[in-house]
Amino acid sequence: MPLSQIGLSGRRLWIGLGVLAVIIAVLLLLNTTARDSPKPLRPLLPIMSSIKLQWGEATMEDIVAGKAEPSPLLERLSKHNKPILIDDFQKLGGVETRPLLLIQPRALAPRELVQLDRWIRNGGGAIIFADPALDWPSDLPLGDTRRPLFTSLLTPMFRHWGVELALPVAEDVSVEAATIGDHRVAPKSPGIWLRAENGKPSASCRIRTDELVALCRVGKGQALLIADVDLLHEDRWTDNALRAGTVGWLEEVIVAMRSKGPLPDRLWENAG
Repeated sequence: MPLSQIGLSGRRLWIGLGVLAVIIAVLLLLNTTARDSPKPLRPLLPIMSSIKLQWGEATMEDIVAGKAEPSPLLERLSKHNKPILIDDFQKLGGVETRPLLLIQPRALAPRELVQLDRWIRNGGGAIIFADPALDWPSDLPLGDTRRPLFTSLLTPMFRHWGVELALPVAEDVSVEAATIGDHRVAPKSPGIWLRAENGKPSASCRIRTDELVALCRVGKGQALLIADVDLLHEDRWTDNALRAGTVGWLEEVIVAMRSKGPLPDRLWENAG
């Protein structure tokens, strides 16, 4: 082979190796950038509940030994949110932290009820699960203060808004399955929302025809009220297709509540 052809082949080889080196360098740079780039931040989700969502009813020894786990509900909500368990509204922050998720919260002092009402009225959004007769599973003896609150103690605030949480008088009135938008949920002996008979309400509330859910416009903010807490227990949403929609529906409501607009009717009204 002539020397000129050998030289040409050599130059082509070196050019090819150079192009390959550039490609490898670019790929390494892209991989490093993707690995080092910060992951999207999950939005905060403040939660107040008398139910022990973080460690369940585990003892301190179990927690230290790593034998305690978060509830399935908290784990599911953590996929798209950063839950912050709070015990007082001083940690709630401004209305930009909406929505606030209340799940059968502890007894609130009058000043705390006023604080909560003011926060919502100034533009906050709250999703409130309140149960008149909670049946949440617990291994703790009756009377133990660590057990979830048996009945909702938010009555003063509900009445202030113009609604009241009650148990259905007739047994056949109780809702055992409901459709909310595209989701099916399975309440367990839920309560009902009624109009409160006490003067002029401070909020504009609408109640579903089955009385399971109510939506209240409170000043610049809004509150979605659900008359059952037991439907949030994993036994009510993980065992079959009928109940699988509970948390999916809640996740949709959380996203919608983060906007400044009113909650769409499809996320709380009766289907059809």
